Amino acid sequence: MGHRIADNPLLAKKIHDSGHLLGNHSYWHSNTFDLQTTEKIEQELLTTNNAIEQAIGLKPKLFRPPFGVTNPMVAKAIKRGGFQTIGWSIRSFDTVSRNRELLLKRLTHAIKGGDIILFHDYCDVTLAILPEFLDGLHA
Repeated sequence: MGHRIADNPLLAKKIHDSGHLLGNHSYWHSNTFDLQTTEKIEQELLTTNNAIEQAIGLKPKLFRPPFGVTNPMVAKAIKRGGFQTIGWSIRSFDTVSRNRELLLKRLTHAIKGGDIILFHDYCDVTLAILPEFLDGLHA
């Protein structure tokens, strides 16, 4: 999200420099993101791109809509911005899961190369399982 990049540009640069890809996920991730006009959505995407570009020196081309929702207004803003829309192939359900073992099992059950996993950075259970999950992927 753009506001997190703007608040933590050095962390964004460290993530980028470690070989990770940063994409646009809106500036605020508002519950009403997809209810705005095309122009407001487009401005939010551009503001996010500017924050990312200032932090890492590159302008992202990938966009994942908040909540995975698109509609004609979002689609028009995506097209105008020249974005490629991406989603996820595995939803972790980390926002509702409190059991780290169950979450880890759910994620590792059917994972394959190229999967995109939906995680949320504010979930304690995600932070708790992430090191073990990543070690398992590397193995």
